[in-house]
Amino acid sequence: MPPTLHIPGHARQAERLAPRFKSLQAAFDARRLELQANAHNSDPDLVVVFETVGAVSDFISSAERVPGLEWLLGMIDAQVPSDEDFFSTQDAAKPLNGKLFLMGSNRQALNEIVRLWEVYRADETSNLGKGLGAWKELFSHLKEVRFWGPQDRLNDELRDAWRFRLELGAMLVKFEIEAWCYSSAVKNTATSTEVRALVAELGGRVLDERQIDDIAYHGFLVELPAPGVLSLLDGEQPPLLRSERVMFLRPQGQAAVRNGDPAPCLPDVPVPQQRTSGPPIVAMLDGLPLANHARLQGRLIVDDPDGWADAYPAAERVHGTAIASLIAWGELDSARLALAAPIYVRPILRPDPDSNPREECTPDDRLLVDLVHEAVRRMFDGAPGVPPAAPTVKVINLSVGDRHRPFAGELSPWARLLDWLSYKYKVLFIVSSGNCADDLILNVARESLQGFSRQDREAASMQALMQQGMHRRLLAPAESVNALTVGASYSDGSTFAPASGRYALFPEDGVAPYSCVGPGFRRAIKPEVLLPGGRVLHRELITSPPNESHLRSIGGTNQPPGHRVASPPDAAGDTAYTRGTSNAAALATRRAAQAFDVLEVLRAGNPDGLPSKYDAVMIKALLAHGASLRDIER
Repeated sequence: MPPTLHIPGHARQAERLAPRFKSLQAAFDARRLELQANAHNSDPDLVVVFETVGAVSDFISSAERVPGLEWLLGMIDAQVPSDEDFFSTQDAAKPLNGKLFLMGSNRQALNEIVRLWEVYRADETSNLGKGLGAWKELFSHLKEVRFWGPQDRLNDELRDAWRFRLELGAMLVKFEIEAWCYSSAVKNTATSTEVRALVAELGGRVLDERQIDDIAYHGFLVELPAPGVLSLLDGEQPPLLRSERVMFLRPQGQAAVRNGDPAPCLPDVPVPQQRTSGPPIVAMLDGLPLANHARLQGRLIVDDPDGWADAYPAAERVHGTAIASLIAWGELDSARLALAAPIYVRPILRPDPDSNPREECTPDDRLLVDLVHEAVRRMFDGAPGVPPAAPTVKVINLSVGDRHRPFAGELSPWARLLDWLSYKYKVLFIVSSGNCADDLILNVARESLQGFSRQDREAASMQALMQQGMHRRLLAPAESVNALTVGASYSDGSTFAPASGRYALFPEDGVAPYSCVGPGFRRAIKPEVLLPGGRVLHRELITSPPNESHLRSIGGTNQPPGHRVASPPDAAGDTAYTRGTSNAAALATRRAAQAFDVLEVLRAGNPDGLPSKYDAVMIKALLAHGASLRDIER
């Protein structure tokens, strides 16, 4: 369980960790080397899929005894459907956890592996040949061995999503194609030509294409009409699904945040007079904030190279304004000093005119990975004829996530990009773990909660939450290895009057019910830390059956509880209450800026002891090592 962040002594932590900064940097270096090692080693016709069942550790220990398995490139979490031969003894209908292992070698060697599997599957007692006994032990942990094929390129989850959209009358469907990325420019050009032709053959078009060699990424954003989508769903398997240049078909990567209800805002207290100075240390990639808000005037450096401001009404600049407010001031219900340095802001969200209720989201005509890549490169490298926009930044806040890409064991391209950029530019990304707003189903009689004690309500609610844990997976890019992923604790500094039928169901300072949690890549604990995300009230649904209590969160209101933040003003005021893991990540970013200030003080007394190139890993270490469990065991 991740600890909540509490940093009583930045300086003491920094002094203790300073001699170890080289080993801390090694975490970034290791991820960089892994990306480079895997970047250009796979050819699509040289990939074999191993579907494992049972204990994966048993399979791995067996694989290590087979000569030649240094070809192993990676693994992807999967779920293997149960059947009459492989099933859970506790629940025969439950899918079995498995892995897909990708291998690269010459075609002759891989053909031999598949041949040996076919011999073994036909008769497990058969002799595979001299010196091949280890393969029998390996095969005993497998359900299938085959070459990469159409079933790997288009999974059942995306098929179901497409069928649902077509049933609702969708005429066009957008999705992404992730192709194999080669070290050969000739091969990558051929891939682009082939993918574009196969998409056109289905009546569609490519809206965006991007190749990022550093993370072995070659992606296409595609728009396909309904008949073309249907052809992918039927049993004929059109050439796009059979193309050996195509690795995956993915949902369109898009981050979006839903604005709250139009309830009246609240008046702010007088804003302290405090000027900013120096270059920006913190950057935020988010929605466009209201830069002339009383809380934010003179505190933001807004970089809008795409010119989105003209089509971004002030009333809809909700999320970026809230995040900027939390980074600069913390929650407004607690008296805080603003950060001394300005915040660099690059908008990656903009209003979606077709959403109802209104949302701020990333563009639907551009690859999300490309948008973030270009934004970060502009900060540190600039553009032809344009100097770097914010080369002094040490921390980048990403309080957004891709709700269509919950983590399933494989690093998303977005997470791989953050891992690479964090190493290349020596910068720390602070990422929110993602929100989940599923209804809670309590195993108590309908309309009985009002008579429960607080402790009994909390116990019943936690039990319901744990039963739904599988639906609260991290949202990309929260699985990033080098980033600091932040979840939300159920706490804030607000006060509110109790209301009949509205319940604060969870213990304060515990994990917030909306906060997504790990495991992360290779079973890493994610998020690493929790910070206050704000409490949320729940109300019981009148449709609850007699023996259950179904509750829905009241998360979109401007009223407390939650974090009080700057908001686009109305006639009543210019602050509102919000809650979520976005808030927690923003507060972590504020703490990161304060940690950097401590490093600067220490550096002033010992300039050679803390080289600035290690600032990102030192800040990450200060935040993680400064966390404490406190009462989270509850």
